Amino acid sequence: MKAIIKEDGKVKVEDELEDLSLVETVFLLERDKIELFSDDGRKINLEKFFEIGSRLDPRFEIKCIVYRDLRERGYHVKHGLADFRLYPRGKKPGEGAATRYVYAISEREPLPMKYILQKVKMINNIRKTMILAVVDEEGGMTYYSVKEAIFKPGERKVSETKYIAHLVKDNVFLWDSPERALNDLFEGGFYGKPFGGILQLSLIESAYLLEKNTIRIVKGGEEISIDDFFAHCSDTMENFSMIYGVYRDLRETGLIVKTGFKFGSHFRIYEKMDLMAFPHSRYLVHVFPIDHVFKIPDISRAVRLANSVKKRMIFAGVGDAIEYIDITRIKL
Repeated sequence: MKAIIKEDGKVKVEDELEDLSLVETVFLLERDKIELFSDDGRKINLEKFFEIGSRLDPRFEIKCIVYRDLRERGYHVKHGLADFRLYPRGKKPGEGAATRYVYAISEREPLPMKYILQKVKMINNIRKTMILAVVDEEGGMTYYSVKEAIFKPGERKVSETKYIAHLVKDNVFLWDSPERALNDLFEGGFYGKPFGGILQLSLIESAYLLEKNTIRIVKGGEEISIDDFFAHCSDTMENFSMIYGVYRDLRETGLIVKTGFKFGSHFRIYEKMDLMAFPHSRYLVHVFPIDHVFKIPDISRAVRLANSVKKRMIFAGVGDAIEYIDITRIKL
C-alpha cells in the first residue's frame, strides 16, 4: 500500500478513509506493509520516519515499543482516550468495544499520584479498565492493572468499656484489668498484642482508642490529654498525622488494620479475622501525600513483594480526602 505523510504528521493511506497514527505507520513500515512518501514524492524509509515521529511526539519511542508488543500478542490496538484502546483478543474495531485503556510509560519517567488518580477516575467513568504499560531499560514490558480500591465494609467493634493505659516511653500497656482487656480489645477488635498476660498497643492503635474514649492514657501517674498524646506521637513517628488518618479511615470502614512493617508497608489489612483460623491479610497499604511523585521502580518493588505474599498492593493518597489505588501486575 502507498501512504503519504502530511506536514502535520498525519499519514494518509490510498483508498482508506482513516489516517494512520505514527505508531501504526512504524509497525507497518517494519513489516513492509506500506510504502511511505512525502507530499513532494520523496520516499521515506523507517529510519527517516523515526526521526519525524520523535520530533512530533516526545514519547514516540515508548509508544512504539508498547504498540508493537500488544500487536505481537494478538491484540487490535487503536488510539483513544489513553495512549491506546485495547480490544479483546480476536476482536477488531467495529466488532466489539475496547475493554481496556493502556498508558505507556518508561521506567525512568516520574509518575505523580494525582495523575494516576485522574486517569483512573476518567476511565472508571466509562467503565473500562486502566492498564499501565512500563517499558524498562532493555525495552522489556511489564503490565499493571490500576484501579480505585474499594474495600468491603466490615463490622466495627469499639469497646464501650474504658480502660486505663500506661505510656512507657514509646509503648502503651494495659495493666488495668488485663484479662478483660485481652478479651475485649484483642479478641473482640484485634487491637494490640498480648505481652506477658497484658495487652500492648501501638501508638497508632492507642491514638484511635483514645479518640474513641475506649482508653485513658496516663504517664507517671498523670493523665495525658488527647492533644498532648497526639503531639507525642507526632514527635515520635514521622508523618504520624497522615498515617493515622488512613488508619482511622480504614478502621471506620470496619477493617482490621495491623502494622505492615515486615512487608515494607505501613499497614496490612484483614477484612475479618478469626483467632482460630489465622487468616492471611488481604492487602498491604502504604501511605503517601496526594502530591507524591512515584518512581516506577518503587512501584515495581512494592507490587512484586505484595504479589509474592499473595496480597494486593494499595497506595493511599492523603489530601483533602483519602484516595486508594490498587496496582497489580498482570499478564496480557
